[in-house]
Amino acid sequence: MARLTIGPEGQVALPAALLAALGVEAGDRLIVTTVEGGLLLTPEPHDLIEATYGLARDLWAGVGGSREAGVSTFAKDAKQLGAQLTVPLLPLGVRADALLLGSKVDTDYLSYNVNAVATLPLPLVQPYAIAGRGKYVMAPNGTKEMGWNYGAGVRVGLSRLGAFVEMRRHEALKRTITTLGITF
Repeated sequence: MARLTIGPEGQVALPAALLAALGVEAGDRLIVTTVEGGLLLTPEPHDLIEATYGLARDLWAGVGGSREAGVSTFAKDAKQLGAQLTVPLLPLGVRADALLLGSKVDTDYLSYNVNAVATLPLPLVQPYAIAGRGKYVMAPNGTKEMGWNYGAGVRVGLSRLGAFVEMRRHEALKRTITTLGITF
């Protein structure tokens, strides 16, 4: 704790120990925010990457390849692409993902989902449960139907970089799809 005196023109001089603790030096700018009972001083970021990194630390994307179990009008391979945003300090998140069934890159072969994710936030290994609703392509060049999905998985990694494996039951497709992928 430090005691400061406000000068005649409203200036405050911060002790060297506080400047070092904040990682700032003469000429750097601080953002001042009022909080209940006081002020919060935060160093102003030097660039856009530094400014936005904290906002995106709980956002990650992933891509994976899948194999499915069940009877299908598609080839048994699928590709999954998604992005997940986790609520800071809570083990809850939202994931949007797309599932390309078969090998033809075409929206007629694309299913998409919005899911709730509950994660056990351990340091290196994060098991999770996932459930959501989506619109599923039922057959090549066919109609899409709404349906539920649910499953579980485990992600291994630090920050955004990692790998995951998950099994999800897609009720509309009457299939369980196992996906192995990476996150970034």
